[in-house]
Amino acid sequence: FHKKLTKLDLHKERQLDVIYDPSLTLSKIQSELDKKVNQLDVGVVIVDYLNQVKRHNAPSRSGGQYDWTEQIEVSKALKTYAQDYGVIMVSPYQIDATGEARFAKGILDAADAAFTLDAHAKEDNVISFNCAKMRNSDEVSFTSTMDWASLAIGPETGYVKDKEEPDEGVYEL
Repeated sequence: FHKKLTKLDLHKERQLDVIYDPSLTLSKIQSELDKKVNQLDVGVVIVDYLNQVKRHNAPSRSGGQYDWTEQIEVSKALKTYAQDYGVIMVSPYQIDATGEARFAKGILDAADAAFTLDAHAKEDNVISFNCAKMRNSDEVSFTSTMDWASLAIGPETGYVKDKEEPDEGVYEL
């Protein structure tokens, strides 16, 4: 996928840069931000995914990227980068069967917002964003249309077929 993307003509106003690095560290993320943010109008940075980023390449005596202290430090650093570079930083994280952050709930301490995703049945063509945390605002969840072939989300409000009306307290955008 990365090789195919790099062969396409780039549009300066609609550019998507993909940096693939199986040993991603905070310093590599900061280096890419240093190179890109001043050259381009960067709005969103997606780090896929939080549990795979390491603080550094030095060997770890504990559980490495699966150690909760490592994950909390990475989460804090990503928030600092978002503030310093004036970008929105998005990073998926693993959840357990109860919907809680896997390995370390503390990764959400630094986050301004956190959502869990519910894809429902594929034929419903919707995806729900369930707010798990929202700093300085109301926790608002919403459901949007989803095209699974192209992975395009919204902007239309989506409805789960077995539910006629949205749940009370859940707002549809």
